[in-house]
Amino acid sequence: MQALVRAEGGVALVERPVPDPPRGKVLVRVRAAPINPNDLMALDDTYEVERPLGSILGFEGCGTVVAAGDGVIGRFLLGREVACAAGEGDGTWAEYAVVDAIKCAPLDKRTDPQQAAMLLTNPMTAWVLLETARRGGHRALVQNAAAGSLGKMLMRLCASAKVPLVNVVRRREQAEILRTLGAEHVVVTSEPGADAELTTLCDKLGVTCAFDAVAGPSTGQLAKAVGIGGTILVFGMLSGAPAQVDANVLVFKRLTIKGFTMYEWLESTSLLGKLRALRAAQRRLATDLKSEIRATHSLAEHAAALALVRGATTDGKVLFLPLGERALDEREPVGSCARVLVRPEGPRGPEAETSSGGESLFLGSFGSSGRN
Repeated sequence: MQALVRAEGGVALVERPVPDPPRGKVLVRVRAAPINPNDLMALDDTYEVERPLGSILGFEGCGTVVAAGDGVIGRFLLGREVACAAGEGDGTWAEYAVVDAIKCAPLDKRTDPQQAAMLLTNPMTAWVLLETARRGGHRALVQNAAAGSLGKMLMRLCASAKVPLVNVVRRREQAEILRTLGAEHVVVTSEPGADAELTTLCDKLGVTCAFDAVAGPSTGQLAKAVGIGGTILVFGMLSGAPAQVDANVLVFKRLTIKGFTMYEWLESTSLLGKLRALRAAQRRLATDLKSEIRATHSLAEHAAALALVRGATTDGKVLFLPLGERALDEREPVGSCARVLVRPEGPRGPEAETSSGGESLFLGSFGSSGRN
C-alpha cells in the first residue's frame, strides 16, 4: 500500500505492507482523509500527540473496515463504512489504516464520504462545544477564529438554535464573508477600537461563555469581554503561543478557563452520550456541519496539498483521496458483518468477502438512521 510518512525535512510517499490489525483495532480501507491544523502542528512538533520519523501521518478519515483484530466491536464493524480517528502510532494518510475500533463511527450509507472524513474533528467538536455551553446554562456566546471551518459550523448551529453568537475575526474580508453567510455580530480585531467594541457587544448580549481556538493574547481579549463568572473553553492553539490572561481580570471577574479536547470528552462521556452526539452531528453533515472543501489530492500530490493548507486555513479544507476519486463512489458488499473473510492480494491490499446474517440493533439506532 502507499502511505505518507514523516521524514527528515517533511513528508515522504512510501510503499508499505498492508498491516494486520491487532486486538481491539480494525483495518480501514481509506477513501478520504483531511489535512487539519493538528496535522501541521504534529509536523512542526507543536502538538501533544507526536508523529515520530517513519510514522504514517493523518489524524482522521473515513473508509470501509475490511479486517479486525480480536474483539466484539471490531467484529461488529467489519464491512461497515466508518469515520475514524487515529491517535498515537500510524495515522490515516494511507490506502489502509489501522485504528482503534472504539474510535470508529458507523456511517449512514447516504453520507458523503468526503464530509464523513471530517466528522470526528470539526463537526463533532462544534456540536459538543455548543452542547457543553448550553448545559452550563450559557445563553449567549463568543468565539474567535470565526472565519475557519469550525467557526462557520458554530455560527450555523447557533443560528439554528437561536443562540446569540459574537464572531471574532482578524481581517475585514473575513467579516464580510461571515456577514454574507448570515452572521449578525462580527468584530474585526485589526480595526481600531476592536477590544472596546467586543466588550460592549458581549455586555449587551449577556455573553458568559467563550470558545477560544487561538490562545495567546486572544485568550486575554476574550477574558475581558465575557461577563462576570464567565467560562472560556480553550480548544485550539492556532497562535502557537500560551494562553495569556491578565490576573486582575481572571480574579475579579471570577472567570473559569478550561482546556477542552475531544479526547477527554470521549473518555468521560457515556456510550449512549457518544452515540447521541455522533448521530446528531452526522445528520447535520450536509447542512449546519458541512465543511467547505477547497481541493482534493492524491497521496503523490502531498507537497502541493500541504502548501495549499499552509497558505490559507480559512478557504476550505484540503483532503487526500488515497484510492482516487473512483473509490468515493464504491461501496463494499455488506451483509450483517457476522463474518468477513479478508485475504491480502498483492501489495495494494486486501479483498473482502462478506456473508450475511442478522441486522445489528446498534446500527439500527445510529449507523443506519436513514437521515443525513
